[in-house]
Formats: sequence, structure tokens, C-alpha cells
Amino acid sequence: LDVILAATITRLERTFVLTGTPLPGTLRVLLATAGAAPVEQIGNWSFDAGRNTITFAPNAVLPAGARVIVRYTPR
Repeated sequence: LDVILAATITRLERTFVLTGTPLPGTLRVLLATAGAAPVEQIGNWSFDAGRNTITFAPNAVLPAGARVIVRYTPR
């Protein structure tokens, strides 16, 4: 069972709190813009297990209105 967090970027958000705790190795982050298929993000985000958040790097391009989709298998 995958858990999906979907949030729309409405301002300069870079950190997103997960609703569950992911099993190691199951976390995937995708970015979807209007009219395009979601694109997996690799190397431009990090996971903070203590806070249960993902944070995009300062140089990551996050278009306004894009959807952040986080998929993982919960513990």
C-alpha cells in the first residue's frame, strides 16, 4: 500500500510534512505541472526522518501551481 501526499505549490514552500512514516527505500518524489505527466525528482530533495519531512534543495525549480506528489510505503 502506497501513501500519496499531494500538495499544490502556492508560495515558496520547500518543506512538506508527510502523513505517515515511510519504509526505508520506498520514498519517491514527483512534480506535476498543468497538462504534463508527473516527473520524478532525483537529487534535489532530502528526507528528514526526525521531522518526517521532505525538503527541496535551494536550487530546485518549483513552478507556482505545480503539484508535489510523494509516494511511499508506510511502516
